[in-house]
Amino acid sequence: MTVDPNIITMATPTFTTDQIIGIFEGSTTSAAPAAFSQNYTETPIAHSFGDTVETQLIYNTGSGWNDQDMSITRISSGRPVFQTLDVIAYSTKSDIVVASTNFYDNIASAGYAYNIDYKVFILAKKNQNAITPIPTKQRIQYRSSDNYLKIADSDVLPMSVPSGTSQYTIFHTITGNVPRVRASIEYTSSGQLWPASPNQYSNSSFVNNNPITTTISQNATSVTFNFANSTASPIEINLHYRVYYDS
Repeated sequence: MTVDPNIITMATPTFTTDQIIGIFEGSTTSAAPAAFSQNYTETPIAHSFGDTVETQLIYNTGSGWNDQDMSITRISSGRPVFQTLDVIAYSTKSDIVVASTNFYDNIASAGYAYNIDYKVFILAKKNQNAITPIPTKQRIQYRSSDNYLKIADSDVLPMSVPSGTSQYTIFHTITGNVPRVRASIEYTSSGQLWPASPNQYSNSSFVNNNPITTTISQNATSVTFNFANSTASPIEINLHYRVYYDS
């Protein structure tokens, strides 16, 4: 068989997929909170992108890996308690920041410290500036048993979110299933890009580091972003969203 080295055939995916441009992993700690309070911790990790990026975190406190915003709830003596740990990662133009809020257990009158292992997957946003991805030794393989999420629609929408609760709805044309949706909130004033989260990540002074909490509801025709602005004034943001063909 004769092989022409000048002809290279490469199989590429038909659909647009998420572009993973780097992975950070490490560990941090969350100190035990004071009575009737919570402890907020930030662990910055410097990057060289020169721009904000989207982030997806998983974390482990010793009992298995959890998705970001999947609260760890402690069970004491067979009864639930009001003590949880929430962990997320957001980005600035210079850092990836692993943030956690550790709540005091008001029923058991105790606070608990945690060791947190984390992995942060860094995704290129739709309006990403020119950047250099972090090199990887892993093979790029599209043909596998994995089902990579396929992007049907994505956009970046500037908007002003009023104080209190509000909604914003978009429509999609995906047929046959209710699509999966990923979104991020980019705060115009601070330049921070947070994954859309139902948690405020407040510190011990009850100042919310993520002042707009977000839940997402979708059906066969539309996607609704439900905002709750905890401040007394409108907040300017850019809403980054992706609608996937996958459910």
